[in-house]
Amino acid sequence: MVSSVSHSTVSGTAALLSVVFNNGNYSSKANFIWSTDPNFMGATSTPQEAVAASAGNVTAKTQLTGLKPNTIYYYMTSTVSVFGSANSTVQSFKTAPM
Repeated sequence: MVSSVSHSTVSGTAALLSVVFNNGNYSSKANFIWSTDPNFMGATSTPQEAVAASAGNVTAKTQLTGLKPNTIYYYMTSTVSVFGSANSTVQSFKTAPM
């Protein structure tokens, strides 16, 4: 179900995360989970965001703020639809030093 997950516009204290997935023309939900720990101990999660039904790929995005400069963050997404739930692979990014 998850086609790709990515990050962009990374600064010292913020990053934009996005996920692209096919929800099979059914409404779905997506959220992002992130942590400085690769095992996601103490992870933070966004609320589930409703994603409209679409016959093709859909995109969900979130802007993370309040991040620590010069720090590696690990993240993944979780999507839920009538087909079940799926987690993306774990990705990482490093915030810029201040």
